[in-house]
Amino acid sequence: MNLSHGEGRLSGSLKHLLEAWQRTDQEWNDRRRKEFDKEHIQELRVSLKTTIDSMVELSETLDSVIKKCQ
Repeated sequence: MNLSHGEGRLSGSLKHLLEAWQRTDQEWNDRRRKEFDKEHIQELRVSLKTTIDSMVELSETLDSVIKKCQ
């Protein structure tokens, strides 16, 4: 079982979100934006990075198990 497709899509989506978020800095650059960034965007970034790393590890583990069962 290969989870790389899902991991790739999630990584791409995170990259797209962060690029879009960065562009909002041109129009919205106050204390509330900084709070939103800290409370939501940065937490989401950390959570998704952990999820992506876990997906990669799980994919490697599953590949190893499949090879051993063949």
